[in-house]
Amino acid sequence: MSIQDLGAIGELVGAVAVIATLIYLAIQTRQSRIAVEQTAKFAGLQATATLMGNYNHWRELLLSNSEFASILVKANKGADLSEEEKIQLAAIFQELFLAGAFAYLSSQKSGSLQPVSSDVDYLIGYLRENPSGVEIWHKFKSTVQKVSPEFAAAIDRSLEEEQHDN
Repeated sequence: MSIQDLGAIGELVGAVAVIATLIYLAIQTRQSRIAVEQTAKFAGLQATATLMGNYNHWRELLLSNSEFASILVKANKGADLSEEEKIQLAAIFQELFLAGAFAYLSSQKSGSLQPVSSDVDYLIGYLRENPSGVEIWHKFKSTVQKVSPEFAAAIDRSLEEEQHDN
């Protein structure tokens, strides 16, 4: 076997090694892409679960504490509230507003399965059922704007549309 024959065999082995390396890298790249996609999907699911947890906490407040529920009923009927009841009512709605703002912000940034508009719709639904919360919204809006100006603007737009419809 001459030196040229050995060189030709070396070139063949080198070409096969390059092809094998390219195939290996293609497989690794595909697996990495799949892992990243699954991680992003999991993050979206996790964000959705967190959002629902924020809203559930608010509902649990109302359901587990009949005093809060009775204050809400009293406020919606237009009855006079004591100073303590006004503070409690404001705190209840402030928690809802912040949960909505953080949910909206999280939905925007994390790729949550819940669309960002549903956070606005959810809060507007509560304000529609509990008109006493609208006044609290106007007082607390500046705090929510610091968390998510887009969410605060969307709530204001929706409230204006509600007023025009009525």
